[in-house]
Amino acid sequence: MSAPRPRTSGLTVVLALMVATLWSCGGSATSTSGAVSTTTPGPSLPAVTLSSLDGAAVPMRSLVGTPLVINYWYASCPGCHEELPALAAAATTYAHRVSFVGINPRDTPTIAAQDAAAHGDTYRQLLDRTDASIDALGLTGLPTTLFVAADGHIVATVRHAVTAAELDTMITRLLA
Repeated sequence: MSAPRPRTSGLTVVLALMVATLWSCGGSATSTSGAVSTTTPGPSLPAVTLSSLDGAAVPMRSLVGTPLVINYWYASCPGCHEELPALAAAATTYAHRVSFVGINPRDTPTIAAQDAAAHGDTYRQLLDRTDASIDALGLTGLPTTLFVAADGHIVATVRHAVTAAELDTMITRLLA
């Protein structure tokens, strides 16, 4: 006769679901506690390869050369949709001084393109179908926005839905 199997408590199941939900959308979009980190100089962009929406290989380090805002997002993430208008506006405002790139690790090229266009994002969109950049950067939830100096060093990371005020503050620091 085998030993009885332990029963999983309802609390364990609820906690597991909460952890999965927080990881998939970066936690509460309104929480800023510990969500912004800055380092000078920070780590460099990793030597990983992403892909364009048409399937072309794009080395992540090829994005270096001008100050850069990289936003990690995906179509079914509520926090990602919350921040898209601010990102689209900032991309327009800073168009001649800062490059903007969206990196989508979850969606097909078609869904990524349609969702970005539906929210007014006209900046470059890339895919990370293998999570290579997410793993190399140690990202644990989305949305996440990186602010990268022209030399490729990450100077700040926002680990929640970025606001227009945060974008302005971080981009001003990036350009200083």
